[in-house]
Amino acid sequence: EAYRRRLAELSLTPEELVTLASIIEKETAAPDERYLVSAVLHNRLKAGMPLQSDPTVIYGIAGFNGNLTKDDLRKAHPHNTYLTKGLPPGPIGNPGEASLKAALYPAAVPYLYFVSRNDGTHQFSITQAEHDRAVAAYLQADPNRSSRCVWDDIAAAPGDEYVRLRSARITAVDGGSLDMCPIDQAFGVEIVFD
Repeated sequence: EAYRRRLAELSLTPEELVTLASIIEKETAAPDERYLVSAVLHNRLKAGMPLQSDPTVIYGIAGFNGNLTKDDLRKAHPHNTYLTKGLPPGPIGNPGEASLKAALYPAAVPYLYFVSRNDGTHQFSITQAEHDRAVAAYLQADPNRSSRCVWDDIAAAPGDEYVRLRSARITAVDGGSLDMCPIDQAFGVEIVFD
């Protein structure tokens, strides 16, 4: 009975709970983070934001090769939570008991974003600006990132030797566009992103 009451409090069906828990299961292997990941997903659902969960995108890619690209994030399929709001139509895996509990009892935190620290844990953020800084820091720090990006549309006054910007449009060398990537770098320096 307590289980049914909790589902009602969260406005979730049992099937939606399992779907949510399956995303938590795929997003983190760190036991201490499950409740934080759950909080992010619940907070985004409440705010009407897309979940933007990489594992949901991967689930819909037949023969996934281990390299998630920006093009993959743009491919429409029912499980792609970058393009659709709400939960995907069903689970993306088999969640364990810990992820089911986390889905039922998210941490009481205001986080809306998280990014991998490249060590099996995540950096959690409340605002888009905080998240952008974390993405820049952790994705640039990952030597396994493949695409190189260069500055585009950066204005500097003649004679300026150093320009600090909060964000700028950059373009991947292979022609793919990255939207308003956060930066805190010197003018003219290449940065690394997917």
